[in-house]
Amino acid sequence: MTTPPYSGEEATALYTRFEHLSHPARMRAIAEHTSSLDGAAYRAAHTVLDAGNPDERRLVLFLAVVRRDLD
Repeated sequence: MTTPPYSGEEATALYTRFEHLSHPARMRAIAEHTSSLDGAAYRAAHTVLDAGNPDERRLVLFLAVVRRDLD
């Protein structure tokens, strides 16, 4: 999946669409979505969310775990 760089609202919207799911299902859906991103799309989402509020930073930590991003 090739995605242009995200704005803050776009990156947050990508993940808020999973909010209606139960916690286990939501985390699985986020993990599957994150795994499907190409490198540029992942880095763009990571950069935007990492600069966000505490919930967004917690989410970006989960994304990094899914991608096994150690940097």
